Amino acid sequence: MNPLIVEWAGVPFSPFPVDSWQWLRGSVVYILCKKGFHSSTALYIGQTDTAQINPRHYKWEHAVALGMNQVHVHWLATTMSERAELASVLRDQIWTPSNDPPAARPPISPWNAVLTGSPSHSTAAPTAENSNSLSSPSSYAALDRVLREQREV
Repeated sequence: MNPLIVEWAGVPFSPFPVDSWQWLRGSVVYILCKKGFHSSTALYIGQTDTAQINPRHYKWEHAVALGMNQVHVHWLATTMSERAELASVLRDQIWTPSNDPPAARPPISPWNAVLTGSPSHSTAAPTAENSNSLSSPSSYAALDRVLREQREV
């Protein structure tokens, strides 16, 4: 396992200490996390086009109160629609205390089937990394293939 890469639902993220937020620039999908000894707990999943992952973020104080000590960042979704879709799929698969519950969000993305093989919501525990049932490289490869096909159209 590469300590510089953390997988959430099979999607690679780069972990950063929470105090390095000033260096996080770019359009990204991100997860505010509490890193434990063997796993990470997702506290909030979001995406941004302006890298507004900083103490002024509207969920920052809540995440700090829950023990946030890392920000996990995914840079490979390059368009706004890719980032929005990926963040939506991750929210469907990973429960967080700061995101709306799946029932309060819009209907399931068709990409959910790419990651899970099933369009159903998961109520999985908030810990991820190795314990997530979708943390296989093939899930990310399938998502990457769909993203590439959409860009070619």
